[in-house]
Amino acid sequence: MALGAEFDRDAGGEIKLTREGGHHRDRIAHAGGDATGAEISRALIAALQRVVDDPGIEVVEHALVVDLLTAADGSACGATLHVIGEGQVDGVGAAHARAVVLATGGLGQIYTSTTNPPVATGDGMAAALRVGARVTDLEFVQFHPTVLFLGRARRGSSR
Repeated sequence: MALGAEFDRDAGGEIKLTREGGHHRDRIAHAGGDATGAEISRALIAALQRVVDDPGIEVVEHALVVDLLTAADGSACGATLHVIGEGQVDGVGAAHARAVVLATGGLGQIYTSTTNPPVATGDGMAAALRVGARVTDLEFVQFHPTVLFLGRARRGSSR
């Protein structure tokens, strides 16, 4: 919201909350009805556009993090990236940084059957673990209890 994302509000101006799945209380905020992801993406991309000309920020798009780089004291100081085409030079290289924030998505693809997108492979968490990060609350993997798995002979897609 601080970056400009607009969530659905009630008549009094408060953010509307709703209940989903197995929740026991209203706790889910939506934007544009069921377009929350699109609204958050719009706000993040707009925020990126506001800083793209900052000489202290380099934007690297279409890149896959191969591993994290660490300083002598063990702190993260960058990442090894594989930049994948899209107008960029292909190849692997190092991106050094004063700080590293991982926002890599989920790991739902570790399950045989999942509604998570194919890119939710857990690579970011694995990279963090390889450099000694402490992870907690791994039992809170997002799931949708309203999904019905009909077995391998089903029609349609479950991935």
